[in-house]
Amino acid sequence: MELFRACAIRVAVGEPSPRLMAEMTYKTVSVQKDGAAMIIVGRILLAVFLGAYAGPISMVKSTWIPTDNIQSVNGLQEVSSTFGQVIGTAGVTALLTALSGWKNVMLFLGVVAGIVTIVWFLSYKDNPERPVQLSSGGSVLAPLKEALGHKEIWLLAIGWPGTTLVWIAFTTYWPTYATEIAGMSLNAAGLAIGMIPIGSFIACLVSPTLTKIIGYDKAMICPWGILLCVFYFVGMSTSNITLLCIMFFLAGFGAFAFVPIAMSVPWKLKGISPAAIAIGITFILMIANIGGTLASVVVNALMDSVGLQRALQICCVSPLLFFITTIFLPELGRKHEEREAAMKG
Repeated sequence: MELFRACAIRVAVGEPSPRLMAEMTYKTVSVQKDGAAMIIVGRILLAVFLGAYAGPISMVKSTWIPTDNIQSVNGLQEVSSTFGQVIGTAGVTALLTALSGWKNVMLFLGVVAGIVTIVWFLSYKDNPERPVQLSSGGSVLAPLKEALGHKEIWLLAIGWPGTTLVWIAFTTYWPTYATEIAGMSLNAAGLAIGMIPIGSFIACLVSPTLTKIIGYDKAMICPWGILLCVFYFVGMSTSNITLLCIMFFLAGFGAFAFVPIAMSVPWKLKGISPAAIAIGITFILMIANIGGTLASVVVNALMDSVGLQRALQICCVSPLLFFITTIFLPELGRKHEEREAAMKG
């Protein structure tokens, strides 16, 4: 575990250690070369590095993107991510057929990821006008200590799993509930649940602009903790396909509307270093992934006790955690910045 933690920290602050990476890979593969254990290990590694890569990406943003444009860039990043998920979901059947099974699909995706990484390393250039200073201290843990000294990082990290838990629970288990319990056809259930990624895609496009118009970041962050509960619960209370499509579109919108804004919060904290921003975002995303990891465990445990329908209804309450924590975030939006500028002027 210490080896995994050390690798994640080094990657997050932009100082990857080839020796540590090689040692971790060797120990991981030597545990078991095939079977269920390797699937679990692979999922863990994927979660770790999906969170860890956000650190270097945030440092790239720090050196190239003005703070005023961070929300828009975060929105475009989430748009591409959501679009990739939609394309991946739609194309996985064709890949399975073309490559003759999951193992070959995973190997193919790994090769593609490797090629993209190589292209990135060969093409990326640092911004000489805004070089990134990793840390004011000498220790590699200094940015972690600095990041965790800001309550905003903790509030987002603690609350975020509440939204990921219900999102994963519904996208994974609601189709089963709809077809086996609610009596819906497979096509109708697919149409309804397919509204979630569409809503997410649109949310990432428009939420940065809406936030700038409103002028308050918190207005695009904490209310979704309550609204998501309503949207998902209504989705569990009706089998009307029109209403379901509307509710799941809104749920998808709400699940991602706050993401570009919330992920911009670390950049707006006073006196925080780029390295601490990177670590803070990595910390938030890694904790957020806990919600997705726990979704199957929670739903399965509840199913054994109260059944699938009641289990999903209970999961509808989880976004309240996000509301409860983010309500304590300070306002850092446009109008706050204008007030501060006026006071200084």
